[in-house]
Amino acid sequence: MKYFFNILLVITFLVSVLYSQNQYILEFDGQDDYVKYSDDATLGKLDGATDYTIEAWIYPTTFQAYDRILQRYYSFSLSLYGTNAIRFAVSKGGGTWNNYYTQDNVIEEDAWNHVAVICNSSNGTLKIFVNGVDVSSSSYSDDPLRSSVDNDNFYVGQRGDGGYFFEGFIDEVRCKNVAVDPSSLHYHKNDPPYTSDANTAILFHFDEGSGSYTENAASGVDARLGGVSTGDDAEPTWRPWNYNGSDLSLPVELTLFTAAVENGMVHLHWVTESEVNNQGFEILRSTRKDGQYLRIADYTTHPELQGQGNSTVRHEYEFTDRSVTVGHTYWYKLVDVDYSGKRTFHGPIAATLSGRNLTTLSSNIPGTLRLYPNYPNPFNPSTTLKFDVPLITEGPAEVSLVIYNSLGQQIATLYQGVLNAGTYQLQWNGKDITGNSIPGGIYFAVLKTPFNTRTVKMVLLK
Repeated sequence: MKYFFNILLVITFLVSVLYSQNQYILEFDGQDDYVKYSDDATLGKLDGATDYTIEAWIYPTTFQAYDRILQRYYSFSLSLYGTNAIRFAVSKGGGTWNNYYTQDNVIEEDAWNHVAVICNSSNGTLKIFVNGVDVSSSSYSDDPLRSSVDNDNFYVGQRGDGGYFFEGFIDEVRCKNVAVDPSSLHYHKNDPPYTSDANTAILFHFDEGSGSYTENAASGVDARLGGVSTGDDAEPTWRPWNYNGSDLSLPVELTLFTAAVENGMVHLHWVTESEVNNQGFEILRSTRKDGQYLRIADYTTHPELQGQGNSTVRHEYEFTDRSVTVGHTYWYKLVDVDYSGKRTFHGPIAATLSGRNLTTLSSNIPGTLRLYPNYPNPFNPSTTLKFDVPLITEGPAEVSLVIYNSLGQQIATLYQGVLNAGTYQLQWNGKDITGNSIPGGIYFAVLKTPFNTRTVKMVLLK
């Protein structure tokens, strides 16, 4: 009986957690609705923040000009902009703005979108994430928030001066004075609700379900629901979390997206747990994470990329990229396309086709990037190059080892790809990129990462 009672408690707890995650949402009419959180010491956590995370769930039902999702007056704003675009701006104060960060064609209308901005001063980036995917067009420099704010009010659904109203639904708003790991973002319907900590300035669950106030869970202080006009009709409307006929899941619920190298090819594998109006998938590829991605396959030409339409059954998909070259790293994005042409991006993920002659000598972590003198030197017909790759904070390093002649002309690429920290070696057979033997003379091996370059001089005797 005690065992049964404990199980009942666990089940009750799990049900209450799942239910409490999204009991209610707020509907904004696009004309005069907003949430206003007045001057409070908790907002001071954002003053002068060099690292911060700003995020919300949004369900836009229309796109107007500069629809405000969130704004702290004279500090920052997060808005819809133009057609299906997200925009984040940081203020200089005095009504002017320091920088605008805009990404087009990433927000879906009449669908839930999780949007987040993460500024990380340690690696000098400010990035925009939609549904957990980095949609930034480039790595932005860090852009700290203002240390002195003229108007210390925080708004949801409008700019704060009676303009630029959001139309649709908003849920789960959070602002922190730290840069969270993007993998920790809650953009899945089964993710638990956020809890407040010492770094949280704003946390709105919007789960009251009635009344004209909602609590900031980070401070216990209420924010007021209001409008430009007076009366309840000028306030956001409480709705059950599934009021619009959907939960917080994405059109395609993707639970796996991987890349593996086998027999000189890259095999992509992904799994969907459910699909809504899914016409099919596109495969995009780039040779750089932040480079230009080109479409290499789609559902119109590859039957294996066709979607399931509407399905609640688990499906597995595979695609093999055969047009790849040994010694290179490739980055992939997966795009699902619904029947109206809306595209949702997943990834990117990387796969490296290691050079045929690359050998790992040690997985110990070197302190610096180093290219050892080749041996033998002089050499004929081949020589060995050994090098150290240090630990990079952001993860595996992008590494290239290239041979140049004395005129600075590129002769051969011995390796280009992503490597973990460690010690490696490979051989060069004295041939150029086309496989032809090169004449005797002086050559230079150049080892390069995004942070440092090392060079050694070699002599080929003929």
